[in-house]
Amino acid sequence: MKNILLLVLFITGSYGVLVAQNGCVKGNCLNGQGTYEFPSGSRYVGDFEDGKMHGKGILYFPDGSKYIGNWVQSTRRQRTYGFR
Repeated sequence: MKNILLLVLFITGSYGVLVAQNGCVKGNCLNGQGTYEFPSGSRYVGDFEDGKMHGKGILYFPDGSKYIGNWVQSTRRQRTYGFR
């Protein structure tokens, strides 16, 4: 439940274009594949479109948990692999 709450807070707080925060540390976080680090300590590795999480990707949380799934415009989609 804690992970779901963190994910909701993360998505609502980062819905805008991610690259505007200069957190892209590897690859192409605008249109392509890359790694983006958030000030909170979370890290997203995966596909981007228009500067948003879009496609397959993994969101790593500071507590060591992660969410693996599909994203559409920085929103997770129903078809997912879930938390681990």
